This record gives sequence, C-alpha cells and structure tokens, in this order.
Amino acid sequence: MLTFTLLVLTGLPQRFTEEGWARLFVTGFGGIGAMRWIHRAFGLTFTLLVFLALRARPWSPSSSAGRPVDGAHPEGHGRRGGGLKEQLGMSGERARYDRFDYKQKFEYWGLVLGGMVMITTGFVLLVPSLATHVLPGELVPMSKVAHGNEAMMPSWSSSSGTSTTPTWRRRSSPTTAACSTG
Repeated sequence: MLTFTLLVLTGLPQRFTEEGWARLFVTGFGGIGAMRWIHRAFGLTFTLLVFLALRARPWSPSSSAGRPVDGAHPEGHGRRGGGLKEQLGMSGERARYDRFDYKQKFEYWGLVLGGMVMITTGFVLLVPSLATHVLPGELVPMSKVAHGNEAMMPSWSSSSGTSTTPTWRRRSSPTTAACSTG
C-alpha cells in the first residue's frame, strides 16, 4: 500500500503540473528532480512486487492444498449463468463459487493487466532511448498518454466508490481476509 500511495503522491503532481496543489507537492518532495527519482524508485519496487506476486501463479489449476483454485460450485448454478441470472433478478438464490465470483475475478485481472500497462509504459518512459532503439519513436508519447490515463483509473474508481460489484450486492468489503489472502 505504501508503494501505491507514494506512486500516486509523486505521479499525479507530474501529470497536473499547472495546479497549485501539484506545485506544493513538488516543493514538499524537494523539487521535480527528487520527485521523479522517488517515483522511479517506487515504480521499480512496484514492478518487483508485481512479478513476485505473479510468481505464485494465481491462475494455476490447483492450489497448494491440491484442490482447484476456483470455479463454479458443483452443486451451484454459477456454471450455467447463475451470476447473470442473479444480477437480472431471474433467480431467487445466489450463485455459489468456490472462492471468487466473476466480479472479483474481473477486478483482479483488471488490476493485473492495468499494472502491466503501467510497468511497460513506465519502462518506456524511464529509458526512451533504449525503447526507441528497437521500437518506433511514436511509442514514447503514446506511453506517456497511456501511463497517465491508466494512473487515473484506480484513483478515479476508488474516490468515486465505483466497483464492478454494486454496493447493495456486496457480501464483504475489499479489506476482508479472503480478498487480500485468497
């Protein structure tokens, strides 16, 4: 959480340079050079943490306990569109899944793929001469736009309370042990 917070605190002021609050943040971090150094250091830390997390292979067909990681509950109706029927009000019972329902999976993979966009574009912005040695030069401004826009997605959704799971349908908060430990 510290890594993400510092990436936000050092990244947003670089995107909104003309805003008064951004100037205060830049000054508070010791100038734009220091802020960029901190942002890059925590970007590399974020990259390392993402790859360590993915090394656990969350998509593996079996967990360490020897049972399937996830899937529709055999006695449930999750496999046959039960989640959709539930959301449309066509089913009186809730779809049952082993661990995570499709909404939680959607959010998880959205974060993972968004993280990959941030990592990839961040490396292009970190070493543009190396990137353009192999790839076309248009990649650098495209990466700047993609990096800035992707950075706004989690901060927008968390501040607005947006989630793929409607508030009235949530069974647990995002901070429960099941969400953070699997």
